[in-house]
Amino acid sequence: MLLAACGDAGSKNTTKINDTQPSKDELDKTGIVENARQVLDTLNVKSTQLSDMWAIQQAFQRAGVTPDIEQVLQHKMTQVKNQADVKTIINEQLVLTQNLQDELNGLELQSQEGKDIVQKTTDAAQKMHNGLQTIITLDLQNPNDMAAINQAVMQIQEGTNALSDSMNDFLNLAKDLGFDTKAAIEKYQKYQQSIQNQQTN
Repeated sequence: MLLAACGDAGSKNTTKINDTQPSKDELDKTGIVENARQVLDTLNVKSTQLSDMWAIQQAFQRAGVTPDIEQVLQHKMTQVKNQADVKTIINEQLVLTQNLQDELNGLELQSQEGKDIVQKTTDAAQKMHNGLQTIITLDLQNPNDMAAINQAVMQIQEGTNALSDSMNDFLNLAKDLGFDTKAAIEKYQKYQQSIQNQQTN
């Protein structure tokens, strides 16, 4: 191609390579420069989103959160045999929600999608955390106030639903971006398997 562009070195019609290259003004008229800029912008956004997805997934894993926290919590509640079990589950969830908030608050994200997911997840974790704290306070101060206890339980349920939704948002966006969530899903499946193993033992 280079030889063809240069032409026959011995001929009088030798063409310089630079002569065949269009000027920047000519390129601008064709829209090539703008198209290239848009492609690069898209790639940068995607790259930023992928980086954020990775950071969020790592935060979820460090906090010990599974993709379907609502299902896990409901499963645990079916195993309750006494009030001590309930307190154990509540304390576990308090630690989890606090860890999750700490992990997410420490992230410096660049994409709006990543920020939206973190905000939604943090809000859900806070709602769940508040409901759990209310349950503990009521248990200590007024264990017979069933109306307040039911309200706190509803708050926890709303929090777990919202947390589950934000997990799905994360997984769906990550999938749309071509991000590999296999590691997170495999970890969750192993977690589910360990619960089933505990049931059969």
